[in-house]
Amino acid sequence: MQFKKLLILFSLLSLFQTTVYADESQEIPLVEVLNGLEQNDYDYSAFFESDQINEKAGLRDSIVIPVSELSRSKMLIALGITGVIIAFDEQIMDFVQDRKGDTTAMLAEFGDHMGSDYLAPLVIGTYALGFIFKDTKMKETAIEAVESALLGQIVVETVKSLSHRARPNDDLGAYAFDGPSWGSDNTSFVSGHSAGAWSVATIYAKKYSDSKIIPAVAYSIATLVSLSRVHDNKHWFSDAALGALVGYTSAIVVYNYNDKRRKRNISASVEMREGYGGFKISIPLRRSR
Repeated sequence: MQFKKLLILFSLLSLFQTTVYADESQEIPLVEVLNGLEQNDYDYSAFFESDQINEKAGLRDSIVIPVSELSRSKMLIALGITGVIIAFDEQIMDFVQDRKGDTTAMLAEFGDHMGSDYLAPLVIGTYALGFIFKDTKMKETAIEAVESALLGQIVVETVKSLSHRARPNDDLGAYAFDGPSWGSDNTSFVSGHSAGAWSVATIYAKKYSDSKIIPAVAYSIATLVSLSRVHDNKHWFSDAALGALVGYTSAIVVYNYNDKRRKRNISASVEMREGYGGFKISIPLRRSR
């Protein structure tokens, strides 16, 4: 009970930090913070450095990826909301388990199969169709979905290793965290299925945002995957919710990065020649202003 009180206090303190300052004169209210969730708060601009032409061409070096105040505020909001959910995980789980039935079981089974069995064939099938019909957009969607899923799973496995939270079916309660270790036990926090579903669904929704059907179907399936983990007593609601946030954020980062890369005509390739092999990245140069 003492842990729950501290958790709620931490969450409230985090949520109070919802007004951020971009500089000393500009205030960003909460509504703009939330509305800006899909905005890219990073500058991925890359500049090539050459000592011989630097002074003449006015080129500058390094890759600049500053984390904005808006990003920090979003992180605080996410932590605050997650903390509140964790504090009430047991009550939420009791509510869900008490209302299980044949319909919910059928939906949960479908969600479980989507998260476990169907995502990989979906992505592979998308790329195969894009290859057959020479559809660049479909191939890009499949590749970015894989990138998003990999990024999301890196975050998921890191958090699992740091937290080692007991699963709800272990009957140890919602606050059983073993802390950092290399073991494979107690890996409830966060849900990898939920993260995987949202990382793929968000890419499809963003790439086909001009369609009214694809985003709705993609997000509906991702939501069903997340809820199925709670319904089947395999994850706490906060595990599924934060997993969804990890997957969604990973997809936004990957989508924005690739969108900027295409606009700047950045290309990457592997070169293999006799006596030589390497990885080449081509970045257009531009003058500093």
